[in-house]
Amino acid sequence: MDSFLDQQQKLQIATVSENHRLKEHVRKLSGLLDSSSATQQQKSNDKDDVLSNNVNTRHSKDKNDKQNENRVAEYNNRQKKYLKTKSIIVGGVFGSISTPFIKQSGI
Repeated sequence: MDSFLDQQQKLQIATVSENHRLKEHVRKLSGLLDSSSATQQQKSNDKDDVLSNNVNTRHSKDKNDKQNENRVAEYNNRQKKYLKTKSIIVGGVFGSISTPFIKQSGI
């Protein structure tokens, strides 16, 4: 009977030891998963940042393009007004002046 109890006790000790070893292994694997999860989350955040930056860059480019279009249109309008005003002034001044034919006499 003593030998049976000794065997039973040894088996329980071995089981407890194996459970402890398995729990430690699970902790290590869990740590790896947490690390992997954190890495994946960081990659996801980086990807989101890149996408966000691309959207912001595209938005800024579109905004700059629109501003440039507006500036060009504004410049063209000023040029048209200037040319229209210039043609009115030039046409008005020279159109109303008559230059009679003047003979020059020899002195």
